[in-house]
Amino acid sequence: PGGDLKDLAFLVKEGGKRCGITFDTCHAFGAGYDIREKTTLNKCLKETEIPEVSEIIKIVHLNDSKGDLGSSVDRHEHLGKGKIGAEGLKLVINHPTLKNAAFILETPKEPEGSDARNLKYAESLLFDF
Repeated sequence: PGGDLKDLAFLVKEGGKRCGITFDTCHAFGAGYDIREKTTLNKCLKETEIPEVSEIIKIVHLNDSKGDLGSSVDRHEHLGKGKIGAEGLKLVINHPTLKNAAFILETPKEPEGSDARNLKYAESLLFDF
């Protein structure tokens, strides 16, 4: 459950406006959604078949992945150090569908200072608007 965005979208439709989806980059990647390429990320986000998908994805858990694409492995990695990589994370951070979502770092806490380094890394991936 929760590995297929169509299923989650159905639940949100049934639950009404107070419901939403948290899009976790590592979980999506492990579930087989290749978010490293623009075309496949677009397909992934449109799979919900809800025109206002940008309104139902409320939160993005931003992390890299220790596991391979489609591995069903949920092992978060520091940004840019895993299998999603800088280009994939850059696509997610700057995707117009996710512009209203709150981004939360969900990365390893070790070594000390990792949160600050991951935040700085995420900021470096933002396009200038």
